[in-house]
Amino acid sequence: MPYHVVALTRQQVTAGGLGVLDTLYESIIAHMVEMTQHIGEIRARNQREEVEVLTLNPLHPQFYEARQRYGRDTFTVLFLNDAARHACQMYNIEVHYTAEVEENQLPNNLGVALRMDHYHAG
Repeated sequence: MPYHVVALTRQQVTAGGLGVLDTLYESIIAHMVEMTQHIGEIRARNQREEVEVLTLNPLHPQFYEARQRYGRDTFTVLFLNDAARHACQMYNIEVHYTAEVEENQLPNNLGVALRMDHYHAG
């Protein structure tokens, strides 16, 4: 399963670039509230995805490699799984992806920035 890379500079983080995580979380929760009455049938049809956003520890030695790969101004690196990317598209959350990596290409020592179930009707 591929992960979609979002590399943010210090300026982008300062300007609220990590707000995408809050927006994604809030959008999924709001959608869940709207769909509460249909959740049984959605579960029965296996329309559940696990949204996962991972982040690379900036103090880890592999962060230097990430800066070389995604730009020397990189300050934060996020890795969104397909379900997270799909949810961003579904809720019109603007995200600029730098690259795509396979799961086996993810760096070690990743932290979890967001992980939750996402139920959808489509």
